[in-house]
Amino acid sequence: MSAPKGNRNGAKGTEWKHAIQWALNEHSNSSVKRGQALRKIAVVVVEGALDGNKDFIQEIGNRLDGKPAQVIYGGGDDGEFEHNMKVYFVDPDDEREIPEET
Repeated sequence: MSAPKGNRNGAKGTEWKHAIQWALNEHSNSSVKRGQALRKIAVVVVEGALDGNKDFIQEIGNRLDGKPAQVIYGGGDDGEFEHNMKVYFVDPDDEREIPEET
């Protein structure tokens, strides 16, 4: 399913992504050659994970396996949602209004 013609919502979050990609590609200093910044970061993450850093371990898991699905609880203590729905059948020529909920 695609977005409606002219929908630009997908492009909204790409400016930051492109800026980071540019910076990673252009960055260089005495310890990092141009275009190697992302690889250097990846090495730091792997080394941190091997040292037992939970954040780095979680980052690797999220990147390789994807983030776990979030469970959304709602309603009362039993996690159940209460929902009500009323359906009104109306004659389009009838000018009476649908009654409001109380």
